[in-house]
Amino acid sequence: MSLVIPALAAARAGLQGALSRIDRAASVISRAGLESTSTPPAPGSNADGTASPAPHGDPEMDIAGAMVDMMLAQRAFAEQLRVMQTIDQTMQDTVRMTGSGGA
Repeated sequence: MSLVIPALAAARAGLQGALSRIDRAASVISRAGLESTSTPPAPGSNADGTASPAPHGDPEMDIAGAMVDMMLAQRAFAEQLRVMQTIDQTMQDTVRMTGSGGA
């Protein structure tokens, strides 16, 4: 029992960290979508049709990085959840084996 609480606390912290990363990535993605719709000329061109560099970097790279971070955070969340489920199953098995199920 002494190892269960720290393990659950670590898994919970991992879940919270993954949720924070997902929120940050979602925020970047939503902001990038808003910024890209506010520019009237076609991407990579001026109003007269000539090419122009992106004013503050390539927004698609920011979106791609945010998407990758979101996918990694989702996987981390799923793994931490699996840890908590394993602890729960182990506790149930322990109770069943020791006969402490209220009988």
